[in-house]
Amino acid sequence: MKGLNLELNIQRGCYISLLNLVRLLQNSRRVKRLMIREKLNRLLSQLPSSRSSLLPLNLINKELLFCSDILAPVLRRLKRQQAKDLLAREIRYLAAEVGHFTLSQTGHFGTLLIKDSPHTNIYPSSPSPLSIHASS
Repeated sequence: MKGLNLELNIQRGCYISLLNLVRLLQNSRRVKRLMIREKLNRLLSQLPSSRSSLLPLNLINKELLFCSDILAPVLRRLKRQQAKDLLAREIRYLAAEVGHFTLSQTGHFGTLLIKDSPHTNIYPSSPSPLSIHASS
């Protein structure tokens, strides 16, 4: 707790003159990063079932803004993967309802085309190639 109180003093503009206090501050940041890693590991071990499961990730993202630039990209990749999984589930349900549809990516423009009989829907996507054909 001394390290956390020390950070509050620094944010208020207090001056640090002792080398031991600087080391204490660095250690408190390491402890915070370890705690956040632990939270991420727990969330990674659970498969999200809905968008409400992303709320803890958003809260952790706010914590990461304050103490770690290294873990933030990991969290963003995790969120993107969860969004892709959710989209894939919705497409599977859509295939069962619509009948026949085609999902294809339009080259390097980063969009997805979902074609069913009367409509064509365009969605932004990742740059990886994707082509899915399904019928019920």
